[in-house]
Amino acid sequence: MSDDVRLDLLKDAIAESGLDGQTKDALADDLRYAQEINGTGDAALRGIKRIVISGIRRELLAHDRTIRAIDAHASKCAVLFDVNKPVKRTGKLIVLLTPWRWPLALVCFSPFAGDIVTLIISAFK
Repeated sequence: MSDDVRLDLLKDAIAESGLDGQTKDALADDLRYAQEINGTGDAALRGIKRIVISGIRRELLAHDRTIRAIDAHASKCAVLFDVNKPVKRTGKLIVLLTPWRWPLALVCFSPFAGDIVTLIISAFK
């Protein structure tokens, strides 16, 4: 235990976070540096300690926000594309024809639609 409760709380937060090992090591090094500064009377070193602590907090908060955003996105996708929910035939057809929607629209609504259909039929004969 150190004299500063913030440092102890950050040490626990780093240990419990889901960060990768390299990031945890970097944050732990920053925290050790802040602990070495702890208790000094020099105003510049106290300012550096506050900046280091602020950087560690920011990193932990950014990681937490990123995890929450990914989880929220995954839950939205699970709701939108539920595999257990039956999909109507028209929905499957739309998904199947998605890359071909503009060419099909041109074929269907073209003034030459009749000519295009006869060309397609003659190709299969």
